[in-house]
Amino acid sequence: MDGALKKFAVITLLSLSIFQQAGAAEPIEVEPAIATPKKYYLGAKTGIIKNSFHSLSGNSSAYSLIGGYLVGPDFALELGYSNLGALESVIEFAALEFSAVAFFPITARFALVGKMGIAKTTESAFGEKLSRLGPTYGIGGKTDITQSLSLRLGWDHYAYEGGLLYNTEGDLFSVVGTIKF
Repeated sequence: MDGALKKFAVITLLSLSIFQQAGAAEPIEVEPAIATPKKYYLGAKTGIIKNSFHSLSGNSSAYSLIGGYLVGPDFALELGYSNLGALESVIEFAALEFSAVAFFPITARFALVGKMGIAKTTESAFGEKLSRLGPTYGIGGKTDITQSLSLRLGWDHYAYEGGLLYNTEGDLFSVVGTIKF
């Protein structure tokens, strides 16, 4: 080896040694996959529902309690109970629902939400109570405030399907807060 090549080799080895020691002094980051991911969530929903039957319609307050299981980062199964208000202050509506929920990420903290499921709806009026199974579906948006707290805005549709009033429907516009654990 001639002198110039020896100098290049020594400088290269010294440089690599210095950079390796500097890199070793940096803190080691723990991969998120090592931490146990939060798979379950609980939430509360509140909003305004428009219940309608032919030419009758009315807005009232609605609220729900939900629980979910994240099957993957973009898919969940959700169970909820909803008080869906009343029509003309006479017929009261409620639902027990099971839905599949898909999240379509737009940014790291915001996602579009799509929901489809089945609801056991109950209509109560004048001492009568009827329950039916019907579809429920909805769309909305979700933002992650922290890794554990999320906020959703959404629209959900309920088809009461032939209870006391045939072909009665409800459209719920809501805000949902959820916490993962």
